[in-house]
Amino acid sequence: MSELSAKLASFLAASGKRLDIELARNITVAKLRTRPFILRGAFNNPWTLRAVAPFRFYLQVDRDRDPRVRRIVDRQSPMRRDWTAPIGSTLTQDYALIARAPHPETGRMMLVIAGLSDKGTAAALEFVTNPKYLSRFAAGAPAGWERRNIEMVIQSNLVNDDWGEPRAIATYFW
Repeated sequence: MSELSAKLASFLAASGKRLDIELARNITVAKLRTRPFILRGAFNNPWTLRAVAPFRFYLQVDRDRDPRVRRIVDRQSPMRRDWTAPIGSTLTQDYALIARAPHPETGRMMLVIAGLSDKGTAAALEFVTNPKYLSRFAAGAPAGWERRNIEMVIQSNLVNDDWGEPRAIATYFW
């Protein structure tokens, strides 16, 4: 079990929930229909890419301009290009998408934790599991946000090739 998976399992265990870990290649739609689930990872997980494709914020390889650039796209501002991570470059910032919503194909509730790189995924996981970040977010969120579907973009500065403090820079509730 990876360090990120162990952190997530520990967080859920504290809430009395169990985490079953499956590799993306072993997942089927039938399995996704059985219970709520978490999709972790972005470009290494085709289930994540399919699940967020219809969302306001979604993940994309920037094939039009440079196929080595991964980005988070905002449907309301598709020309925006600042939430990017060039593959093979030394990054100073990373971004991640966090979403809690019904899966478009199964209707089951899902949580998506997907960074443009592994550092972005780690920062997003920290955001989701650390009460400090969740309470900071909740303080500025609209009333009743915890019962609504949500998409958010997380940004983290990278220091010495490791993620720094994550912060929500864009949110969408529906």
